[in-house]
Amino acid sequence: MESMAVVPWRYQNPHANEKYSASRIFSVAGHTIELHQDPNASIDLHSHTGNVVWDSAYILAKFISEHLSLEGKTVLELGSGTGLIGISAWIAAAKLVILTDISDTLELTKRNVETNSQRICASAPATGHAKNSIQVMSLTWGETDRSQYKFTSDYPDYIFGSDIVYLKDTFNALCQTLHAFSGPNTRIFLAYKKRGLMESDFFAIARDMGFDVQKVARNKIYVEFRSSLEYIIVEMRKTQ
Repeated sequence: MESMAVVPWRYQNPHANEKYSASRIFSVAGHTIELHQDPNASIDLHSHTGNVVWDSAYILAKFISEHLSLEGKTVLELGSGTGLIGISAWIAAAKLVILTDISDTLELTKRNVETNSQRICASAPATGHAKNSIQVMSLTWGETDRSQYKFTSDYPDYIFGSDIVYLKDTFNALCQTLHAFSGPNTRIFLAYKKRGLMESDFFAIARDMGFDVQKVARNKIYVEFRSSLEYIIVEMRKTQ
């Protein structure tokens, strides 16, 4: 009998080959978003992860456009990187979107926000999008002073983050910032890919700090990625 090799199945998606291109184009809520990347920098767990668009950002951007109503809402994005999620939230008519990251990534974030907001405002002036309603600011996890982030109320309505739960050394600091920047009515959505990097420890810390953590139903994950159990979106709310 002829032997047959067992080859482990691995999820593939149509965007994987574009991850290290100089730029990528996405369609979100009827708008085209073109994002510059910096794939030439050495990317590892500790540096330059914000230089390219990871799948979880696309998944969360699609979730925002298909399942959330952001009109008139305020949004904070953590670990914005190339800016896909924040730009998508702005397209969804959020009243104010603040994209944040560490300082060495912000130039790329600012470039993508500037070029896309300028083009969208010029091509669709009647949509109500305003360039001054999307901002880019520095924020280091562990920071708890939100006074410089001028939301119209004490706390943003939404906080978004994608692939920011992967480095155990940052879990406590990230939870501290989430706790400081969220109120009882803030909805927090985090998308990530399971990489076996002790992601469950992050959510254990979050629960200990008073967050309720619930997985978003798989039928709300964008169809191209729904069949892979690697990709997860969670919603968190502060309960204390």
